[in-house]
Amino acid sequence: MRRCNDCGADLKQPFECDHCDQQFCADHRLPENHDCPLFSTADDISNFGGGGPHT
Repeated sequence: MRRCNDCGADLKQPFECDHCDQQFCADHRLPENHDCPLFSTADDISNFGGGGPHT
């Protein structure tokens, strides 16, 4: 059986991170919940494109 790469829990339904391609449980599936080395919140916010009104 597969295990969560963060907490080691047995995985019945693994979630794969889109950034680091590792598998996680439901609690650690989000990049910010498993301290993903390939994810940066600042990068995602700057690439969002909703920069607001321009002056």
